[in-house]
Amino acid sequence: MKKSYQTALMTILVAAALPLSGWAQPTAQQTLDRRKQSLSDNYTRESGSHSCSTITYPGPRKACVFWRDIYAEGATCVRNSVTDKDVTDCVAKLRADLKAMESQPESWYDPQNAKWRSDARAAAQDYEDTYTRYSRAGALSQADLTKFDFRTPRLWRYRLRLQTDIRVARDFLTNDEAAGIVDDFRRTKAELLAVVAPAPAPAANTAVAPAQTAAARVSWVAAQSGIPAGATPSGGSAQNEQIYICRARMQDGVLHAGAAWRGTCYVGFGGKSVNSKVAEVLAISGGQVGWEVPAGGRIPANAPVAGLAGSTPFHFCRMRMQNGQIQPGKLWKGNCYAPFGPNEIKSATYEVMVVR
Repeated sequence: MKKSYQTALMTILVAAALPLSGWAQPTAQQTLDRRKQSLSDNYTRESGSHSCSTITYPGPRKACVFWRDIYAEGATCVRNSVTDKDVTDCVAKLRADLKAMESQPESWYDPQNAKWRSDARAAAQDYEDTYTRYSRAGALSQADLTKFDFRTPRLWRYRLRLQTDIRVARDFLTNDEAAGIVDDFRRTKAELLAVVAPAPAPAANTAVAPAQTAAARVSWVAAQSGIPAGATPSGGSAQNEQIYICRARMQDGVLHAGAAWRGTCYVGFGGKSVNSKVAEVLAISGGQVGWEVPAGGRIPANAPVAGLAGSTPFHFCRMRMQNGQIQPGKLWKGNCYAPFGPNEIKSATYEVMVVR
């Protein structure tokens, strides 16, 4: 019994002595230093995890830079703090800066992309409204209701893509993607309207529709030994030699329109100018070739088709280069792409070929 009492007494004495040894409570300064170190390490790690230089799109890159800099400034602020209140103020400022950045509109990150997104959303909403109006009016058969439903996987996927965050690089909706969505919704709407209000059949002995006329007059001539007779000029020239319109098959298996000069077809592809001796040159007969600036981005009805990428057509276009030279190319999703020097040049200012 006496031994047990002595053991218990020793335990109590040892426990009482512990705070006086290495297990002493940290001082206020030590607590502050530990808090500063922990926050500084976390903010520095967060700032360093953003490799903004690898992001090519302006919107996500701008968001990345701001995000990185906010955390870097937060880490510096914490390290330079003297009191616990200073640290708390640094944390509050970092959170406020992040909230302010996240509340910025899309146009703040990338005005051009924001416009494309806005146009795509408008086209999607317009199509949805059109479908809803005709389906409620009973103007669509059951098959057409299913075919044109805006909740079909393809159209609904577009809706989801339009909801992606402009600041997130991995899910970023590019200008070309947005333009493709606009084109697809408008084309599908035209198909829907053709079902509910089909165009009247042409009267006998009347002229064929402009688009059909343009397609009927287009022919391609193999360019195996220079520019063939009857080739259609583009209106541009280089070193006092006429530039014609050609097409050649690229690595994606698609025939792309380009510029024929001195027996070689130059095509803009993948950001570069690719030349090909195996090509065809455009020849249009029975009509007059003209060039028009598309009104409101709409392609004229009498614009001949240059080729197809899947089910999406692209047309002939031409643009003026910085040196004043007029260069032909292909119109794709709202931009003209033309070969020039070693590069493929992209321009939103262009003319579209029409046949009258």
